[in-house]
Amino acid sequence: MVFRDMLGTDIGYLQSILGTEPGKISSDDVVRILELLCVIPEGVKIKSLTHRAIQSVFQCVLEHILCNYIPVDVWLRKCYSIQNGSFQGVDDMEKVPMSKFTAMYNIHKEAMDQISPNENDFKNQI
Repeated sequence: MVFRDMLGTDIGYLQSILGTEPGKISSDDVVRILELLCVIPEGVKIKSLTHRAIQSVFQCVLEHILCNYIPVDVWLRKCYSIQNGSFQGVDDMEKVPMSKFTAMYNIHKEAMDQISPNENDFKNQI
């Protein structure tokens, strides 16, 4: 089985299952998430796996893919920040894998944090 990274377009659906904070979810919800993210099922239907196998696969997906899950409103705030106060590119941002989106946001935030102290030093000199 091969699983893809979640996208911005998946967040609304995932939030309907996980809520704003991933917590306890039903086994049916686990299957729904795995079916959403599975790109190559290799002839195996996820529902036909044993409960133990489903839990094992889900644990890997949770650790490597869902670790970057964020609620829709947080994702939108980060989009707004990355795009320097604009929502014009939201459609394009929805297609960015979440691991890449998270890295882009962190890099943008670090860059803004480095600029801010320099601006404050300049303002204090005036």
